[in-house]
Amino acid sequence: MNFTRFQEGARWIALDAVIALSATAALGGKTFLAPVFIALMALSGLYRSDPRYYGFREGARFFAVALTTVVLVSSDVKTASLLLNALLFLTGGTRALTRRAGYLRRRSEGEPVRTLMVGAGDAADVVLRELARTERPTHRIVGLLDDDPRKAGTRLRSVSVVGTTTDVAREAARLKAQEILIAIPSADGARMREIVDRCRATDIRVRTLPGVCDLLDGTATLPQSRQVAIEDLLRRRPASVDSGLGSSAIGGKTVLITGGGGSIGTELARQVARLKPKRLILLGRGENSLFEARQKMVLEGLPEPELVVADVRDAANIRALFARLRPDVVFHAAAHKHVPLMESAPIEAFRNNVLGTRNVLRAAVEFGTERFTLVSTDKAVRPGNVMGATKRLAELLTIDVARRHRLAYAVVRFGNVLNSRGSLVPSLVAQMASGGPVRITDERMTRYFMTIPEAAGLIVHAGASAEPGAIYILDMGDPVRIVDLANDLMRLHGFEPNVTMPVVVTGARPGEKLHEELVYDAEELWPTAHPSIRAAMPSAEEAWGIGPIVDRIAALADAGDAESVRAMMLCPPSVVVSVPVGKAKRIAA
Repeated sequence: MNFTRFQEGARWIALDAVIALSATAALGGKTFLAPVFIALMALSGLYRSDPRYYGFREGARFFAVALTTVVLVSSDVKTASLLLNALLFLTGGTRALTRRAGYLRRRSEGEPVRTLMVGAGDAADVVLRELARTERPTHRIVGLLDDDPRKAGTRLRSVSVVGTTTDVAREAARLKAQEILIAIPSADGARMREIVDRCRATDIRVRTLPGVCDLLDGTATLPQSRQVAIEDLLRRRPASVDSGLGSSAIGGKTVLITGGGGSIGTELARQVARLKPKRLILLGRGENSLFEARQKMVLEGLPEPELVVADVRDAANIRALFARLRPDVVFHAAAHKHVPLMESAPIEAFRNNVLGTRNVLRAAVEFGTERFTLVSTDKAVRPGNVMGATKRLAELLTIDVARRHRLAYAVVRFGNVLNSRGSLVPSLVAQMASGGPVRITDERMTRYFMTIPEAAGLIVHAGASAEPGAIYILDMGDPVRIVDLANDLMRLHGFEPNVTMPVVVTGARPGEKLHEELVYDAEELWPTAHPSIRAAMPSAEEAWGIGPIVDRIAALADAGDAESVRAMMLCPPSVVVSVPVGKAKRIAA
């Protein structure tokens, strides 16, 4: 207890002693009533609580102390009743007046925002408690709403539950609310969007609150909106990939992750580390990204990975590294992924994404890597841009090697990853933070979306269960219009598109398609052991013979002929192979 609090406690003890002694003298009670009352008050901790912020619990504790004191010191029922009333009226009354005076002073220092809170559970309870203890509260909760209709008419810390979430527009108008706070941190994305949409009808500012744990540990306070969870933007439940299969294939092995400092590589490293590999090695060109990835893992208590700064385009160095490290399992995530930028750098995109993949594949085969997983993209399906074309060629290289050598080398193909570095969501958040406008390329544009943990889990699953030449695809539901995702993001941050946050349509950028696809028409889809993951067997029209095509494009790249590189990647010569359908079915199953 600090000195100021000690002084306040001493003043209350002195006042209580005077009141108790006076009541004893006037009503004929026992002379030791005062010391008993003060001792019980001290033991209950009430002298450590500021009466300006007394709530129901402190009031109940105070009543219990007064009652216990009277029972202990008086056997006469009439005298006991008089003493109890005296203690409650005099000592309790002084505290009530102090609490009221503090409330009036806080109100005079600035009228708090009249706020309707959606949610009447644990999070709302913490917020109300924080407001009661705040010297100058910025918000005044005028009513609560909850999904459970049985709570209607009840009270939470003296605030009434006035209805359910369907009543938000009516109650906001009736209570003259100036703001709506959503205190349901456990709500999933679909439920959160439903609540936000209802709140939009009020034309009142809408904010979401931090989780209870954030409030309790002090990492967030009431005026903050909680960090919008990426899962809030996913229009389906995130898929959960069981790590049991991965544990048997990765545990005790030497695992190498290329692109280990990227968003996918970092999350992949975290998930692999939990499967107890013998060695975990992160390889990448950016030393800062690798260092940051390792630091995150160390701070989380995960095993510290080894770091290798290297470029997958350097064939000799990659071969030397494989000769020294002898990885059993390789996850190849290193790639240039930015579509418009790669349109302006086709040679760089080819060398990094295609030749880099071939270098890693060749070294893996030469030095006995058991499993290899290529991280690909839906942009590799009927590619309309340089980046997608390079990833398609990388897919074909992987499938070719897997079939020729009968190795468990496979491809993982998925759509856009929410919140990865340089992706859509961080860009939109930065635009909102600067006051807008939020820029949308085309209101018709759609994409498949998944979270970083989903992507990494899919990669681990594929790496552990891969059959030679298979392509593994996560069921990502229906494609989502980018404009809808942007609107969701703005509303979850408390903005109304084109009302409180301007929106500008800029038109598609170079290389961007309006719609992406996950599979080719000729690729048959088959179920796997995981209900959300399917295997696609490549058609019999591509794969073997891809090597000479890559050699021809490499020669054009060496000659500096960027336009010819672009043209040949987007329209490569046909490569015909033969894969018996029965074998394809057995592999995929």
